[in-house]
Amino acid sequence: MKENKSQLTFKKKALITLTILILTTVGLTIGIGNYFVNYALVPQSGGDDRQVDLSLQTGDELETIHAARQKHVIKRDEWLESVKADQEEIQIESNDGLTLTGHIFTQPKPTNDWVIIVHGYQSTEEEALLVAPHFYSKEYNILSIQQRAHGKSEGEYITMGAKESEDLLNWTQWLIEKEPESDIVWHGTSMGAATVMMAAPQAPEQVYAIIEDCGYTTAWDIFSSELKLRFNLPSFPVLNMANIVAKARADVNFRQASSIEAVRQSSVPMLFIHGTADDFVPEWMVYDLYDAKEVGLKELYTVPQAGHTEAKFKDGSNYYEKIDQFIEQARQER
Repeated sequence: MKENKSQLTFKKKALITLTILILTTVGLTIGIGNYFVNYALVPQSGGDDRQVDLSLQTGDELETIHAARQKHVIKRDEWLESVKADQEEIQIESNDGLTLTGHIFTQPKPTNDWVIIVHGYQSTEEEALLVAPHFYSKEYNILSIQQRAHGKSEGEYITMGAKESEDLLNWTQWLIEKEPESDIVWHGTSMGAATVMMAAPQAPEQVYAIIEDCGYTTAWDIFSSELKLRFNLPSFPVLNMANIVAKARADVNFRQASSIEAVRQSSVPMLFIHGTADDFVPEWMVYDLYDAKEVGLKELYTVPQAGHTEAKFKDGSNYYEKIDQFIEQARQER
């Protein structure tokens, strides 16, 4: 009898201990996961306030890039003023019922050439439009979009390209219905680059070239990198906990938000651009992305000492020449 009582007591204690462990794990998952989702996926909740300095660039390089950026800003603002009459605000509905906002800028002379410009994580349509004057000067019509949960576009959560790629396909379909003979280029920066890559396997035939600038391999990879850089934390178990909550709240799986898997499945010509001093999206990601593309035209273009999304500032006219040459090659190979 004593032995049976002892066994029952042991089982009872083990059950209590297990219950405490489970409840503690659940509590930590909810707490840590919600903090991470609020920080990283809810706009203007801290994820955009990034204080990381890896000292990958000299002071002179930073000054040169800053000056080039200011020239881009002035040129964009002057261009926006000049095309006011040819600008139109448009809205579409996402697959999950959100109202999304964008703008079209049409050429005075009708043309079938279009570029869709896609901005990055917690960035703006205006920032993405820094490249617009060049495309407009090359006689492209422009569709620029405000990603979900950014600007005037509705949405509670940023999904790192998972749902944004579906939105891009809807924007593209809207454009094709409006302009059935359109020839389309996608240009995306940072999360916008991830967006165009994730959409690539489902791109309609009218999309004949994709320009990705500083895109990441997967949402999991970029968050893992940022956990280390910002908080000196390992991905396990923090990211695992966050992923559980992200699935429940934002319907996004960080592992499945995968540019690299989409690139493997796509045959659309793709130009991969990256700065070697990028301290946000690590340089190694562009090589993995480039290697993953096995079908269709591809080109790798890295800019020494350019930081995140700074290739156009660091390499000046060469940036646009590379893009123009690649687009022309893609056009000829259609």
